[in-house]
Amino acid sequence: MITRLKALLFFCFAFVYGLYGQDPYHYIIDKTSGLPSNSVYDIFQDKTGYIWFATDEGLCRYDGTKYTSFSGDTQTSKAGSCIAQDRFGRIWYSNFDGYLYYIEAGKLNALYNKKPRGYFKYGIDDNYLYIVAENGVAVYNIKTLQFVKCIAINDSSISSASLIDNRFYVVGDFLYEISDGQLIRKLPFVSRVKGNSVFPVIIQKNVEGLIFISKNTNTHQVLKSDGEFVRFQRPSEINFVQNTALTADGLWLCNPKGAYLVDKLGRYKSYFSHYNISSVFKDSSNNYWFATVNKGVLLVPDFTNRLVEMKSRPVKVRLDKDLLYISTEDDAIYQMDLKGNSAKLIYRGDSNHAINQLFIDPQTGNIIFSSNTFNVLSKQRKNLINARIAIKEVDKVDDKYFSFAASGSFGLFKVGNKSFQSNWDSLYNAQENNIHNFSQAALMSNVNAKSTSYNAAHKVIYYATNLGLYYVSLNATGEISYKSEVLYIKNLISYRDITFALSTNGKLYQISGDQRIVPVTLSDKYVIKGAHRISKSNSLMIIYANSGLYCYDMESKLLSRLSNSYQDFDVTDVVETGGHLVMATSKGMLIENKKGPKSTYLSKFLIEDVIVNNQAVAKTQLNQLSYQQRNIEIDYALLAFTPKEKSDIFYKLNDDKWLPLASQSGSLKLSSLSPGTYKVLFKVDGLEVEKVSFNINKPLWLSFWFVSSLCVLLVIAGYLTYKFKIEQNDKRNQLKLDRISLENNLNQSKLKAIKSQMNPHFFYNALNTIQSFVLANEKKQAVNYLSKFANLTRTILEMSEKEEVSLAEEIRTIGFYLDIEKARFDNDFDYQIVELGLGNKEELKIPSMLLQPYLENAVKHGLLHKAGPKMLKITFENMNNELLVSIDDNGIGRKKSIELNKIKQGTHKSFATEAIQSRIDLINENKKHQITVEYVDKIAANAQSLGTTVIIKFPLS
Repeated sequence: MITRLKALLFFCFAFVYGLYGQDPYHYIIDKTSGLPSNSVYDIFQDKTGYIWFATDEGLCRYDGTKYTSFSGDTQTSKAGSCIAQDRFGRIWYSNFDGYLYYIEAGKLNALYNKKPRGYFKYGIDDNYLYIVAENGVAVYNIKTLQFVKCIAINDSSISSASLIDNRFYVVGDFLYEISDGQLIRKLPFVSRVKGNSVFPVIIQKNVEGLIFISKNTNTHQVLKSDGEFVRFQRPSEINFVQNTALTADGLWLCNPKGAYLVDKLGRYKSYFSHYNISSVFKDSSNNYWFATVNKGVLLVPDFTNRLVEMKSRPVKVRLDKDLLYISTEDDAIYQMDLKGNSAKLIYRGDSNHAINQLFIDPQTGNIIFSSNTFNVLSKQRKNLINARIAIKEVDKVDDKYFSFAASGSFGLFKVGNKSFQSNWDSLYNAQENNIHNFSQAALMSNVNAKSTSYNAAHKVIYYATNLGLYYVSLNATGEISYKSEVLYIKNLISYRDITFALSTNGKLYQISGDQRIVPVTLSDKYVIKGAHRISKSNSLMIIYANSGLYCYDMESKLLSRLSNSYQDFDVTDVVETGGHLVMATSKGMLIENKKGPKSTYLSKFLIEDVIVNNQAVAKTQLNQLSYQQRNIEIDYALLAFTPKEKSDIFYKLNDDKWLPLASQSGSLKLSSLSPGTYKVLFKVDGLEVEKVSFNINKPLWLSFWFVSSLCVLLVIAGYLTYKFKIEQNDKRNQLKLDRISLENNLNQSKLKAIKSQMNPHFFYNALNTIQSFVLANEKKQAVNYLSKFANLTRTILEMSEKEEVSLAEEIRTIGFYLDIEKARFDNDFDYQIVELGLGNKEELKIPSMLLQPYLENAVKHGLLHKAGPKMLKITFENMNNELLVSIDDNGIGRKKSIELNKIKQGTHKSFATEAIQSRIDLINENKKHQITVEYVDKIAANAQSLGTTVIIKFPLS
């Protein structure tokens, strides 16, 4: 039995307590980076590649840069665990109240499972969802999420549940195995320890079968193929397990004091003993994620990477065989073995200055460095040189000489094998001088030298100064310029026959053997922004820039970008050895595997959503956007969780040039686009180009059919307008003709009215009356009558020039006329003018010469032939915004008058009434308020006529 369970030796007594190696280098993901909570209980990676966290603040999704939280009003609580994904792509998790929630179409939904028994892991297979319920296991259809049935389990000791290989296991007094919605096996489970106390277990699977791990004791049970359970003891150090995880490396046991990895040989190792680990997860890129109860998530890309913390900040690092020499900012030098975990102090100065210049002579083992003084220590730590000179950089020329760049000069100094015959002896001897206890040959003074490099292939020393770039060979010394311009260089390095120079403005140059210098571009793949330093390690040139760290292999001519997270470390120096990069950082010495573990997963670029005018639109609808839908936002994400997986993202619109995107996760906003077809391309190194295409239709007024219809309409409208104008002109002309005709008719009516008032019979009668007064010697009456006749004649002539006269003028004229007519009668004729509510008679206007013909008819045809007293009454009354003029006589009436006129028709023709009616009709033409004339025949009871009343109404508005 023991032989069959060899694969479970990690639980045997032959544990090797390999305590407690230094923790691997890791990245911390917590609230400072955007994680909703530092309490994380579960980690999961979905089929797309997103990482999901179950936290104290609920469920959230992580793409390597951005966190997206999901919550809803239906949650009884947010904290939970047990994240899973069904075959329909929905993400599930359970809160610690036992309620299940799932995310579909970007929204958190609740599965209303009634009366959960408490927090138990649920299970999802291809067809069903299993939930531990109050009376057993509730089964739901995973497609429709409809309740199917409840598998009755009458067991009060249920302690745990889990889904393993599409089989749902429930642990109580028995082990219940459920598959395809059916209870298929029930086995007695040895679940009692120390009496009747039930301990919860965690179910895990191994090559030998199911393992039931006790959470709060140091025991576990293995289910054999024959249905029997075998109990094992764990070491007492692991007496509490809160979660487990199985990876290719072995079994992980999560504990409040870290995570234990138990490998296949039974060995175990503890990691992160200072963290309360709640879960371990290995993603498809072979990154390890450690969830903690209170300190966020620890991300480990490679367990071979280590960070060695130091008390003071390292500045420079140099390699001598398998030893690292590290200078610090407090005037100290440490030595460290790559396999060790700590650094050993080998030099401590008393100046507290940073050691910014460090050189290890591989032949002699001498340590050459600068702090507040320039020092050379022998391999035996004997001080060979201690000089007060500010040397910025040195480089080895041969076994006897070094070049130096210092504040105030540059040149050569001698240390090492003094008997060695050097090609530089004559140059050195000619310039040798001992200054500040330092034997040197200053080749140029009064200059601020910054860097020096010796090119052994061409036997040339280069010096970068504040005055320019200089070279010194065995035969010549001179300045190197570019296009006759002074070059201000910050760093120099040489490899084989090439020397590289970095200028103060970040441009890289290459110097050839004949001292010609040209700008150089190392790669079209990367754009190095803000380069401020270069250094050399073996065949690598390290480029320190604002945009990151870059390695240029001067042998293979290939440029690569190091992890961009190193910017957070403020890396000051890098060396390469044995496939590792050793970096001096603000956090200590970071030793990283240069190649890292092989990953089966590449970074993945995703187009998450396309948002049009602030509304998400399906890709199938992007080809027919309206003219108003011109604001496009493309949400994207690069699923890359470690710095090595991250890459720059570029995009271009149609055939424009490629442009960089600012972040790994975000949105590209395109506003106020013109109508047309667009293609947005996204490019990430090593990945296929992603494309988003959309078409914005032209506005209605720019479409072909609209323009064509508009042209037709314009032609029709032009024609109709032309026709309308012609008709309007015709109407205006006709109106003018009508107006002229009307005026002619009015003038004629006026003339007829004048004729009716000044006809020969009237004049004849008036003059006869005047003659009779003269003959009768009634001079006074003759003069009075003649005066009134003259006034009437003048008034009629004046009124004939006016369209309208005031009511006062009309009443005065009527008085003149009636006074003249009265003189023709005996004393039996009288008249009366009555005014009712007229107000200001000067302001009331009526048509001129309109009433007199009616007065003449009353006198000539009504009163003249009447026997006895004759009475004419004219009444003027303002009633309801109308002027009522009543002409009332007690004459013979219209009927008798008509009969008399017929008798005299042959000798007399009256046209006054006809003319005045014609004039009234002309005045009323096209008027809303019109002049009306009404005749009232007054008849007595015996049918005798009592006279006639004429009522004329004038509108006053």
